[in-house]
Amino acid sequence: MQQRSTPQPPLPLRDVRTGGLGPPDHPPFGGTNPRLHGMAGNSAREVDKDWIVQQTDVDASGSRLAAVNLGYLKDDYAAMLHAPDGGAGSAQSDQQPRRFPLINRGTYTRTTAIDQLVVEFLSSTPVGVPKQIISLGAGSDTRFWRFKVHSGPRYSNVIYHELDFEAVARKKATQVNRFELLQKHFTVDVNSEGLWPKHGKPFTVDAQAGRITSQDYYLHPIDIRTLKPNLPVSPLPDTINTTLPTLIISECCLIYLSPTEADAILSLFISTFTKSPLGIVLYEPIGGEDAFGKVMIQNLATRGIVLKTLKKYSTLERQKERLRCQGFTGGQQAADVDWIFDNWISEEEKRRLSGLEMLDEVEEWQLLAKHYCVAWGWRDGETNDEGAWLGWKNMKTQGA
Repeated sequence: MQQRSTPQPPLPLRDVRTGGLGPPDHPPFGGTNPRLHGMAGNSAREVDKDWIVQQTDVDASGSRLAAVNLGYLKDDYAAMLHAPDGGAGSAQSDQQPRRFPLINRGTYTRTTAIDQLVVEFLSSTPVGVPKQIISLGAGSDTRFWRFKVHSGPRYSNVIYHELDFEAVARKKATQVNRFELLQKHFTVDVNSEGLWPKHGKPFTVDAQAGRITSQDYYLHPIDIRTLKPNLPVSPLPDTINTTLPTLIISECCLIYLSPTEADAILSLFISTFTKSPLGIVLYEPIGGEDAFGKVMIQNLATRGIVLKTLKKYSTLERQKERLRCQGFTGGQQAADVDWIFDNWISEEEKRRLSGLEMLDEVEEWQLLAKHYCVAWGWRDGETNDEGAWLGWKNMKTQGA
């Protein structure tokens, strides 16, 4: 793959959802959009904006699969959920996406960092205690399956919810419906004869609606902009249990909403989970105020992608203050991707990664990685010796 000779601010997509950092290996969005035929005016523009955001999951999935194919990550499910053309049967095409080395490193670091925070959340409560994870804008993410297979007893009694646009959820449900390996990891109750109990039922996959229901995994076709506090009826799915220790994950999801919309979602969770421990992990771009960040924003704008909360939450301190103000008062931390790679990745693992491919653009990597961050915050449970956030409190943090 041809490398660039001079550091140019690349297009940070939501590749972005999965930490891909850099230019796409396909043409930019634009031209005729079949979804808009028969529509006009504001309706067409709004659908077009949503479609552009939804399509960033294709970039995300391609970045994840590129990193997996080169050995950066172990993920037996990435290829199954990679649907580049957006339709059934697409899992067999475009299975060899390629990304620049610095993008692969970014994908690896983002995945590893969030996985570590999830592991600490799961490990800080006794095995068997019910816990819950809610992933906003989950797209083609594979974390439920990876953790179900590799996390052992600490993943027992974890209920996993994924929320995304109906169009994105339909794609995922279609892929799950096609691959038995994805279905086999849904927990189901059986009696001693191996039969379904009378009060129970097997999992259901409704590909047309984009909905999956099982005992420990739920896929919800929801526009998260509808998640607002103080409504007559809670907009959260009734299968979400507000009494469980819960972790919210947003990987470059809230960044596409206005600050008012993004803040409303966090306010809803804080006001709904009034007694149970609640934590959040955000992965987002930062630093839009310097020269690199301004070019980054301009490049994204050419694809119709607007990072709406970037100006308000453009630094690590602003991200932490954001979480504190929204009610995550137990603690708030944030670190950029460059710092995370240097401090959370072992020297042995760095040597392994160096053997996969050569990274010539070290300065470009550092510049780019400093423009993405992971932020995390929590509330409640911290006074318990085995509280849900004990592991987070003991993690090395930037600036500490």
